[in-house]
Amino acid sequence: MKPHQLLPIVVALLLLALVDRALAQASVELDLVAIDAAAFPTVALDLIVTDEALSPVTDLRALTVREAGQIISAIAVSRVPAGVGLTILLDANQGLDVVDAGSDVSRLEQARQGILRYADVFMSPSGLDRVDIIVPDGDEAAFLVQEASDPQAVVTAIEGYAPAQLPALTPLNAMMELALTTAGDRAESGQFQALLLLTNGSELDRQLDYATLVDEAIAWRLPIFAAILGSRADPDEVANVARLYEPTRGFYVHMPVPLDADPIFTAVQAHATRARVTYTSLARRSGVITVTVALGAEVV
Repeated sequence: MKPHQLLPIVVALLLLALVDRALAQASVELDLVAIDAAAFPTVALDLIVTDEALSPVTDLRALTVREAGQIISAIAVSRVPAGVGLTILLDANQGLDVVDAGSDVSRLEQARQGILRYADVFMSPSGLDRVDIIVPDGDEAAFLVQEASDPQAVVTAIEGYAPAQLPALTPLNAMMELALTTAGDRAESGQFQALLLLTNGSELDRQLDYATLVDEAIAWRLPIFAAILGSRADPDEVANVARLYEPTRGFYVHMPVPLDADPIFTAVQAHATRARVTYTSLARRSGVITVTVALGAEVV
């Protein structure tokens, strides 16, 4: 069998630890999201590497690759476009009909304008990004738009959203479950995924099975972000969304105007590219090869 006919490499182990030797240990998450051995012996590994604040780690000079325990002396690291997936949940209850003092639009309109801003300013026109919007439909969760890769599709969907009546409480737990399932399935494709909840925040403790939802988000490594609508973000509203974002490495913003959501949109779009590690394999026969990727000091 010629070298170029070798079986694709199977990655059996992924190990990561980064140590701050001066002060303390800092955790970094490294996900191997794609492997390409089609041009063997050249192998390409696609990685998503994030720090505790969910920011991309772009300094990968300490990255090492081993095959069957043997270090690869020459690797090339680049960044490649990959797009991001954002699932937006609109907690469209009766409170979103409110027009707060000092504002000339309802909270629902604030949410609409925030989504329009993401589509117009942040979403890539390349077609790599994906957007889902989930809204209440009676007692059920429903997609307003699903797998949208064209910013105009997002604009059309949210501009056309005009519910005849908003419920007192939305089926938000079902909406979160649908969002987690959708984003989790898409995460298997290797694209960075995140959830964004647009809400007034005051009733979440009555609506959500926090423990189950958070466990699932952590299992998929899905950050949950929240934007609190209205003229104020009261302590109970902040506490309610904190139970979602704190354990999943997201954060919240108070969003009385669309620009206030920019930190979330920027944090998500920071992952529109991912790291690609390319090297020449040392393997000279077919079979399963264990590949270990590490950043910094390995865990002993």
